[in-house]
Amino acid sequence: MMKRSSILFLIISLILSIILLVSIVLFFIIRLKPTKENVSNDSSLLLNSPCDCGCPLIEPLSNKRKRIINGEMSIEHSWPWEMLLVVIDINRQPLLFCGATLISDRHVITAAHCVHQHIPPFIYLFPGQHKFNLNISLSLSYPVNKIYVHENLNVLLHNDIAIVTLQERLRFDSFIYPICLPKINSSLLKINEELISIGWGRLSSQPGTNIYPENLQQVKLFYIPTSHPNCSNIFKPITNIHPGQMCAGNIGFNTCHGDSGGALMKKYFLSNTNQFYWQLIGIASKTIDCGFNSTSPDIFINIQYYYQWIIQTIKRSQI
Repeated sequence: MMKRSSILFLIISLILSIILLVSIVLFFIIRLKPTKENVSNDSSLLLNSPCDCGCPLIEPLSNKRKRIINGEMSIEHSWPWEMLLVVIDINRQPLLFCGATLISDRHVITAAHCVHQHIPPFIYLFPGQHKFNLNISLSLSYPVNKIYVHENLNVLLHNDIAIVTLQERLRFDSFIYPICLPKINSSLLKINEELISIGWGRLSSQPGTNIYPENLQQVKLFYIPTSHPNCSNIFKPITNIHPGQMCAGNIGFNTCHGDSGGALMKKYFLSNTNQFYWQLIGIASKTIDCGFNSTSPDIFINIQYYYQWIIQTIKRSQI
């Protein structure tokens, strides 16, 4: 009897030892496995890894395009990273609006001149919007926590870039999703590569007209290198184009007032697949005259040029 009890005790002890060992192994595996929250906090992973970003669930471009002046209406919710940025006055009335682009669950990129000299209590961001409505309830917005304007912004709109952080983290779905950023060592664009710009800006280039769209617009533009005379001479003789600026244009098609801060994007395909994703190439900064009296391209901020600044600013915002 004593022998059987000893054997039983040894078996139970062995089982308990195995359970303890398995528990320890599982504990370390779970701790080492990145959770969704950990991935969100790792800016380098979230901002650059298709399809953790840049993959809309709704196909953005339609073969049946209904042209609207200077562009066309986008397919509803096909650009889930585009956000409407609204600055209000002390009476809580809209003062100005811009586009903005979601690059993480709480970081948004826009043109610095949209938020410069404004403070968070008066800046609101509306994700998941398609229809343009400045009278939209602020209860549908996400309040801004902090604004990081590039320290070398000037009146010539050099370094016209800003990062805005939200007070609350966003939950991603088919209407709200971040876009990818190009890495600092990404291949350079080639002349006339096709790009897409989006925004709620003015529809008419006619001076004095303030006709705005009911829905988010998109327009096809082509990359113009800064070495090309159409781009390099655009500000002369006043100044030269800044290395952080880039040009994109298409005669008869332009961005206009209100499009500032909106995304300029390029479609990429994953190797050996039909899966595509979108990268944020630039953000709308300046137009000469909305194409009314010139064939000048529009000026965008070159995201690749500011990649290190963006990453450092995101890290600074998480301290």
